[in-house]
Amino acid sequence: MLGKLPVDDHRELFRTRLADLLNPQHELALLATAIDWSYFENEFKGLYSDKPSRPSMPIRLIVGVLMLKYLYNLGDEKIPFAWESNPYFQYFGGAE
Repeated sequence: MLGKLPVDDHRELFRTRLADLLNPQHELALLATAIDWSYFENEFKGLYSDKPSRPSMPIRLIVGVLMLKYLYNLGDEKIPFAWESNPYFQYFGGAE
């Protein structure tokens, strides 16, 4: 089953979006907007089953984390800690 990032264009009064807190000129923010994420979704969606199964992670998240891993030379054991502590990593991976 293909995982999707939630699309919510409604703003809430007391809930701030991650993009509103970050510097839009940061290298990862610029790169996140420059990448055509739909290309990756179209390329990889054939690898997912349409049958009911365990929910998958969104393709943007998977591709984004792999890119960050290689861009910043992080190992498998360090990427979760870097992801948790860096909001630019989260934004790059599609977090709202």
